[in-house]
Amino acid sequence: MEGKGLLSGMKVDSGSGKALLNGSDAVSLGAMAAGCNFVTAYPMSPATGVLSFFAKHAMKVGAAVEQVEDELAAINMALGASYTGARPLVTTSGGGFALMGEGLSLAGVMETPVVVHLSQRPGLPRGWRRVRSRRTWSLLCTRGTGSFQGRYLLRGL
Repeated sequence: MEGKGLLSGMKVDSGSGKALLNGSDAVSLGAMAAGCNFVTAYPMSPATGVLSFFAKHAMKVGAAVEQVEDELAAINMALGASYTGARPLVTTSGGGFALMGEGLSLAGVMETPVVVHLSQRPGLPRGWRRVRSRRTWSLLCTRGTGSFQGRYLLRGL
């Protein structure tokens, strides 16, 4: 059985009607359902899957997708889109997120909402996964300057 709508082409279990999705597709579908209409990123694995999924389905949901030259452009372009009324999403990974501190600070000063999808690479094979995930959490919580509030949605660490 084939999926319908944005799930077309994906195999759906005929008994339950459920599709098996990878994390990038699930994040993308959730953002689309929430009304995200602008996505920007500098391609950096493992976050590239979200950018690719949005690019493939942008016309169906009325979204604009922009692959930019670097992470600074990604966050600043999303802020510009938000300032004009769009609902932007920036997708990145740890290294790219580390470069977005100034843009996140600007978002706080301007009180401009922006969603950043911080995709985490799998941990090392020697059992260091929890250490690495906590470092990413620390990076997330301390990025940017000022005393503005952030909201974080995390999977279990």
